[in-house]
Amino acid sequence: MYQPERAVAGERQATVPAIEVRGLGLRYETQSGSLQALSEVDLAIADGTFVSIVGPSGCGKSTLLSIVGGLLKPTAGSVLLDGQPVTEPSPRIGFAFQDAVLLPWRSVLDNVLLPAQIRHDKARYEAKARELLATVGLAGFEKNLPGELSGGMRQRVAIARALLLDPSVLLMDEPFGALDALTRERMGLELLRIWQGTRKTVVFVTHGISEAVFLSDRVIAMSARPGRVVRDLRIDLPRPRGPLTQEDPRFLAACRELRELLVPDKEAAP
Repeated sequence: MYQPERAVAGERQATVPAIEVRGLGLRYETQSGSLQALSEVDLAIADGTFVSIVGPSGCGKSTLLSIVGGLLKPTAGSVLLDGQPVTEPSPRIGFAFQDAVLLPWRSVLDNVLLPAQIRHDKARYEAKARELLATVGLAGFEKNLPGELSGGMRQRVAIARALLLDPSVLLMDEPFGALDALTRERMGLELLRIWQGTRKTVVFVTHGISEAVFLSDRVIAMSARPGRVVRDLRIDLPRPRGPLTQEDPRFLAACRELRELLVPDKEAAP
């Protein structure tokens, strides 16, 4: 297993998790009655680790991410960030979504600077924004508009923007879901390169089992609604990872275990 993760795990009793989810539940009231979206979700995520969440559509993956980020309030349980309750959005938490959500009339640089502008602190962060664009491979594109970029490039801008205020946690909700397969694979490699340089705590929601195993230290599998954690799988693969990682028997075994859990036999291809 990846050695830094082992070291962190061995110290878990003596350290506060970066993210702790305790007995989390969420119930919606709809026109047709009450709907339990999440039930008794418990998680502890160590600082600097990369954790993916997988599960069937509608199981509450994105809802869980929104609660962790302070965008939704649970109806049961709590979320702690570095031991402190999460009750609202915080600059310590960055977000990246499936849609890059870039303002089309603003340059790449100004899109990255948007969080600082909202805080009326744009000038202070301009050098940092340029540095982040270089980090994500977009040096020289500062003046371009989003419409002049490919889908993968727009997602790189969104990742740079999410990192601008130097959050300790990065929450990513299917950020590569709208990309073609080859671009998605390249972006996975790019994300790992960025993560290894920053060591942020990353929580990554995806429908892709192979993608989750390739990227992560742990993969959290959730049940159909109401969403619960049904498997917390540690990924026993060395880092850094590359295309050959997907040929490792341990990679194939982890993917197979998750598929057997999440894809019923009756849905499997003949």
